[in-house]
Amino acid sequence: MDKANKKTELRLNMAIAMSLVLSIISFGALAYHLIEGWGWLDSVYFATTTLTTVGYGDLHPATDAGKIFTIIYVLSGVAIAFYVLSSMGRFMAGEL
Repeated sequence: MDKANKKTELRLNMAIAMSLVLSIISFGALAYHLIEGWGWLDSVYFATTTLTTVGYGDLHPATDAGKIFTIIYVLSGVAIAFYVLSSMGRFMAGEL
């Protein structure tokens, strides 16, 4: 594979990865908005801090449905987020 094709493939992979992360955050925000009744800003904030494992603790799900969703969201979302971060690291290191 020549250098131009490799660069194009890399850009495509990064675009897909970033789209996936944004989709997961959007899905989480929508779920928290509907399940917990939070405003959009709080929902996006909580989905993002949860997905990145920062978890400041200022917001937390109060309903059982919200807690169950958070368990599933963390287990699936964190794995995808770390995959994207590792891909970005390889991109910056020039491995891809």
